[in-house]
Amino acid sequence: SGPDGALYQPVEEEIEISCPAPPVEVAPFDCGEYPALIQVIGETGVGFHIKELSLNTGEYTEPPIYSILFDRTPAFTGLNAVGINPIDKTAYGLMSIPGSAYLVRFDKDNVVFLARVPEQSAAGDVDDEGTFVWEQGFNLYAIDGIAEMEGFASPDDAEDLSEIKSLATRPPGGGISDIATVKADLGDGEGSYVMGVTNQRKLGIYRYDDPTATDVWAVDLFETDGSNDGIPTGAFGAAWSNDGRVYFAANSGGGVYEVLIDTIDLDKHTAEIRHVASSEATAWNDGMNCPDSPVCIPDTFGSVY
Repeated sequence: SGPDGALYQPVEEEIEISCPAPPVEVAPFDCGEYPALIQVIGETGVGFHIKELSLNTGEYTEPPIYSILFDRTPAFTGLNAVGINPIDKTAYGLMSIPGSAYLVRFDKDNVVFLARVPEQSAAGDVDDEGTFVWEQGFNLYAIDGIAEMEGFASPDDAEDLSEIKSLATRPPGGGISDIATVKADLGDGEGSYVMGVTNQRKLGIYRYDDPTATDVWAVDLFETDGSNDGIPTGAFGAAWSNDGRVYFAANSGGGVYEVLIDTIDLDKHTAEIRHVASSEATAWNDGMNCPDSPVCIPDTFGSVY
């Protein structure tokens, strides 16, 4: 009652309070436990398996390091263009949801969605500066500062970058199924490069550190003896960059090849490639690795130990 003895009438009111969902945490990739060359390999009707290449046997580890199943929530249809960011040591890639594609951050338990992109791609990587770069068709795209981007459990909350403009378009010369980033001096001072082996025994190259003057090349690949007959045709679906060197695995099972950076001649449009390790046949796959971890690839041709 009030001070004058009047009675108050009870009042009921429903108030709906919406609390923000707690952030989804994504753990760094365990580079200490798995320092070697990693492939993300799809299995129809199941999902994607994260596996390590044994340089002793040329086979990918069983059981896998972990798997991301298609029937997770939200369900997805593909994962590709993956790379481990040297800034936060975490795995990133492009994930396809029916009708859309997204840049994601992922680990064995969780996936968070960072940005919607124009379409799904097979070829991507994260460079030394933490920039995610990918090729779609013959066009190169980039998103800076991905370690600082907010991630969401729902793709509907992700930033919309579906209208992002490409940095450059490379000349025709076959399709690229994965790319590696590397800093190198190819004759005009050190720069940031993207490289990918095409299905026509060529190396597609972008220099992208100056967005106003991105350069592109397609150079012919040869082995040490000057021939290219031993270089597999078909997709090189996994690419890795480590300590200034770049490697590519042939999906046919033809092995892992290194493009020798010092032999790239942009005037003659040639480069040398060498076989450095065995690898089993794969499909629907992509490569990633921890940038600072040692990879036991020999400096000269010989047995991998």
